Amino acid sequence: MKKVMALAVAMLLTSCSVDDDTARRVLDLEGYTDIELLGWSPLSCSNSETRSGGFRATRDGRSVEGVVCCAGYFWGDCTVRH
Repeated sequence: MKKVMALAVAMLLTSCSVDDDTARRVLDLEGYTDIELLGWSPLSCSNSETRSGGFRATRDGRSVEGVVCCAGYFWGDCTVRH
């Protein structure tokens, strides 16, 4: 029973994170370079955005930390916040 609960929690937490390919694509389109993905970033996005992922990157010669927020699990718009 404990293994089933642990698996369910792990699945829930991983479904809340933006996948690496999506995060990199969105950040690249916005002009970020030297991207370091930090994983799930809880409480960083609005209630209507179901997935989040923190990042560190460079843009316009400055170091930036922020989060990529996406609506929907399989498709949807993503925004960058910092």
